[in-house]
This record gives sequence, structure tokens and C-alpha cells, in this order.
Amino acid sequence: MTIAQFIAKWTKAELKERAAAQEHFLDLCHLAPLDAAVIVAYGWDSNIDNDEILRELLALNALRSTPVSPASAE
Repeated sequence: MTIAQFIAKWTKAELKERAAAQEHFLDLCHLAPLDAAVIVAYGWDSNIDNDEILRELLALNALRSTPVSPASAE
């Protein structure tokens, strides 16, 4: 997706807030030149699709947001 395509798409978007936020985020990710580097850094397959990216990120977020008790941190 080019910047012009991004602008054209989001100028006329009529999605509800949640759907728009997710899709907007993914479109921004595809514009950034870091896509390939991030995919490699996470160890994901280079053909990963948007749904799988969201599943992986949600799983990582859940792991990182789980409180760690002092006893298990040792």
C-alpha cells in the first residue's frame, strides 16, 4: 500500500471505531519499512497474514500483562 492509497482509503472510511482502529493500525504497519525486520525479529513466517499478526500480538500482550508474583520472579 502506498501513502496515496492509504490516504484515499481512510479519507472515505465508514467503519465503526473498533474495526477502523484495527484495520488502520495494520495499514500503517504495512506502510512502515520495518515490516520485514519486525516479522523476522518475532520469528514469524514471512507470509503471515493480518489476522495471524493480531492473534500473535494479542497472545504476547496477554503474556506480558500477566502479573508476576515476587516468588516466581526469582
